[in-house]
Amino acid sequence: MSELPVDPTPPPPRSSRLGLSWLDKIALQNFVDNDPALWDQLVAQVTRVAQSLGDGDDREEARVRLLSRAIATERARQIILSDRLDVCLKRRDDQAVVLLERSLLGATKRLTLLLAEHRKACERGPRRVSISVGNANVLVAPR
Repeated sequence: MSELPVDPTPPPPRSSRLGLSWLDKIALQNFVDNDPALWDQLVAQVTRVAQSLGDGDDREEARVRLLSRAIATERARQIILSDRLDVCLKRRDDQAVVLLERSLLGATKRLTLLLAEHRKACERGPRRVSISVGNANVLVAPR
């Protein structure tokens, strides 16, 4: 029986390849209008976010940061739509008012959902979990 040499250095962390699937790429290519520089930036951003959420030691912080950016973006969209709605109301452009009201309602719903998720993410902490196995209950302490 041969002995394997003992290496005191730990192996490097496994780097998974998180990012865009081929189907995601097809769906997103329409948004960059064949601009290679913009496409590279989009792929890099998606890859960074996916890796920080999937592999990172700070997954929870990454999730909160991502939610925070989404909330800020959705709030900006809500403000812009509201401003444009006011302009169309002054012009008495009924068709634009209807479209903008629908868009504003959607933005408000998304913002509300994102804020609720952010609140939950910020309130999470150690908690006990009760697991039922057959007739026995097992109480698991927080880590």
